[in-house]
Amino acid sequence: MISRNIPYSVKIIVMALLYIVAGKLSFLISQDNMIVSIVIFASEGFALAGVIIFGRNMWIGIFLGQFILAITSGLDLIPSIGISAINSLEAILGYTLFHYFKLNKSLTTLRDVLGLLVLIVFILQPFSALLGNLVLLKTSVIQLHEYSLSLFSWWFGNTMGQILFTHMSLLFYAHRKSIKFTDMLLVTIFFGILSYLLQVVIAIDNLSLLLSSTLLFIILLSIYKGVFYGTYASFDY
Repeated sequence: MISRNIPYSVKIIVMALLYIVAGKLSFLISQDNMIVSIVIFASEGFALAGVIIFGRNMWIGIFLGQFILAITSGLDLIPSIGISAINSLEAILGYTLFHYFKLNKSLTTLRDVLGLLVLIVFILQPFSALLGNLVLLKTSVIQLHEYSLSLFSWWFGNTMGQILFTHMSLLFYAHRKSIKFTDMLLVTIFFGILSYLLQVVIAIDNLSLLLSSTLLFIILLSIYKGVFYGTYASFDY
């Protein structure tokens, strides 16, 4: 098993690096302040998957990754430490509740998928958003009149990041031995062409219409190739 062969020190370093890189890439699509803008924050998704798969000690890598990400994004020392601590506590809370409710990290049942979704939307991200924005407010990074928008932006970005990347990471880990990368390449090419046809040739710019146009293909892919490939197609698209 990967988790037994790789030393924890290496996993922690990889977790920190992944957090930083994913965070920087997430910020690239943001046009506003990097701390409070609405952006799908991929780092949170990888962080939650990391503690679920490899254990609660991965919080150290999450703390280091978030701290370096915050400092290099222009945040001062005290708020950087504060939000790093909160995101680390959130990861520990996620690990604890995931195992308390006996959810399977392979996401083999609907209960596992919905349980993780509820955990993210109603517990982990309200916890993170409320405390994180209190830190930003108390350290004057944001003002009181900005709090409600910042609260929603934090919750939305982190929630979407975990819904997309935690589920995908857990499924990838569970199916890592059976994944055929040629199949993944074909899925990528197919949905890349489909995306080009819909968005460029047909010029559909309505997100709901785009998603509904690909839903049938994703369902068929999930039925014939498995949930992993269907999830990968959704993520890839």
